[in-house]
Amino acid sequence: IIWPIVLFLSGINCGGILGVVVEKGAFWEVFMGIGLNIKMSEKECEKIDQPATSLEIATKRIWYAREILKEIVPPIRDQLMNLETFSSKNLQKTFQKRILYLLKEL
Repeated sequence: IIWPIVLFLSGINCGGILGVVVEKGAFWEVFMGIGLNIKMSEKECEKIDQPATSLEIATKRIWYAREILKEIVPPIRDQLMNLETFSSKNLQKTFQKRILYLLKEL
């Protein structure tokens, strides 16, 4: 199973999540890649074939990947550990909620 999730900030693309779930007998393996535009400049965003932004542009603040990961990884991990209620839509909501939480902390 492959599920891409586009992440938006104020209606503009700021990244995405690509998840792959592989069934291995009685087990499932989950692989995730998270791409988030953290430090892209406006000039770099203009090169993308759709409206795009970065956290730095949107907030006028310098961000570091480690501070973002500290906030988003635990709730995503918790969701993945509970596969009975897991869905890509819930994962997307969790991710966006955590990003919005970070932005409110400014």
